[in-house]
Amino acid sequence: VFVANDWQTALLPVYLQAYYRDHGKMLGSRSMLVMHNIAHQGRGPFDEIDQLMIPDNYKDMFLLDDPFGGKHMNILKAGLMAAHRWVAVSDGYAWEICTDMGGKGLAPTLNEQSWKVNGVVNGIDYAEWSPHLDAHLDPAEGYQQFPMSAEGIR
Repeated sequence: VFVANDWQTALLPVYLQAYYRDHGKMLGSRSMLVMHNIAHQGRGPFDEIDQLMIPDNYKDMFLLDDPFGGKHMNILKAGLMAAHRWVAVSDGYAWEICTDMGGKGLAPTLNEQSWKVNGVVNGIDYAEWSPHLDAHLDPAEGYQQFPMSAEGIR
């Protein structure tokens, strides 16, 4: 599984599909795109798409005409279309980005393929990952806990 985070790596699912899977290579591989902040999309002038070395049959995936930015190239949109699954940083954010207001122009794309999205809580389960409860952190092996105060910082 290839994991792309936000627009900065959203070309990964596109390249994986266009240059490998479409040519019978890496057929068992999948891609997942994680979205932390959908407002950052990698927008640019569409006439610069050739600099990305995208095959002609994939260029339409990058085209977005929306009220926020007009007609432009959108790297995140292409990544969303090519990725096998999407992950948002919570169930609430997964719902929010599928709305017209929260989708920042990508709501139609997200809703067309909404079966791809899951929300995963951005954080850890303190009950499961508590150093106070972790039997593997043995003080005899040099592990020690510091108080959560200014005195605990050395």
